[in-house]
Amino acid sequence: MWILYVTRIVWILFSLKVTIFSALSAAYRHHQSTTKAQNVRFVVTTIASSRVKDSLKEVLSKLDSFGVPIYVLIDEGSELTDWLAEKDVKLVVVPRDFTTEAIAKARAMDYFVKNYVQDEDWYVFFDDDSYPLDDKFLYEIPYYEEHGYVGGNGNLVPRRGKSVYTYILDHYRFLDDIIFFRATQGTLRHPSIGFHGEGLILKGSVLKEIGFGFNSITEDFRFAMELCKKGYRTWHSSTRVSFKSPNSIRDFIRQRARWFKGITQDTKHAHFSYFFILPFHLGLSCFGSFPFLILAIINPIPFFILFPAGTAYWIVSVFILPKASIRDKFLTLLLSPVESIVPLYAIKMKAGFYVLDKSN
Repeated sequence: MWILYVTRIVWILFSLKVTIFSALSAAYRHHQSTTKAQNVRFVVTTIASSRVKDSLKEVLSKLDSFGVPIYVLIDEGSELTDWLAEKDVKLVVVPRDFTTEAIAKARAMDYFVKNYVQDEDWYVFFDDDSYPLDDKFLYEIPYYEEHGYVGGNGNLVPRRGKSVYTYILDHYRFLDDIIFFRATQGTLRHPSIGFHGEGLILKGSVLKEIGFGFNSITEDFRFAMELCKKGYRTWHSSTRVSFKSPNSIRDFIRQRARWFKGITQDTKHAHFSYFFILPFHLGLSCFGSFPFLILAIINPIPFFILFPAGTAYWIVSVFILPKASIRDKFLTLLLSPVESIVPLYAIKMKAGFYVLDKSN
């Protein structure tokens, strides 16, 4: 059956990818200074609608505990403008008449860079559902600044929203961080597979040099590609960054479809190093977890024995890391084929930025 052969090829490629990048990740060592950075600013970009108010309130409360100045970026006329004006934050309102090639979230970030960013400061970006769980990055910044590094990312850790199934599936993102992102951003000092916007750490001078004035719905990936082209060095932070999983499978699909569509569109701007990893991504994106599930059911022995690295990644993500019942973990396997329809959904997806429901 042709799908079994295709799945074996994809699984072999994925196992090879996990093996190589796990070895690179294991070689990485974090460094810290004995003093805490003082030239740090938090930046929260939000659509500022009622759909994100609960999550945004939690984020601002968590960020406030770090004693770091907080900027909140919103568009003029946003629903929560008055509510945010009463908070102890530096509210940045992007005017309607601000012109730039950037769209959606990147538009607000571009306005902020052009009007507020200072060369010697460091900026740590968060979404309206993400915040750091520790302050290790504040001790890392002085060390890496002294050694000429300009950016980094932390380790994403999902927290549960209304759906236990998306929460379990989001643990793939955690493993991606400690394996693939740590290997590229850390060991190779080169964000060749991109950044994620949650917990993105950037030096002000580089922010001003590159900016966000490009037409992209995956601005973090596009920025990483521009950083690669200029040869700047990055690190992977030991800090954990909490993010909220989508409240529904439908939102999960829309989120992944936006990422797929955006990165596909931005591939023409990618650094050449990205194309060494692209075959792995294409195989997984096009065939997803559905063929893997079929192979596991029809021919389980080769699935578990011949491709141990990919299997280990799958088992750890679904059965070991998430704090959920065994019943929910097994039910998540039945829902795993939703990843396979993401490319199809992305094709018919309208341009722009869909606002996920982040209510509690």
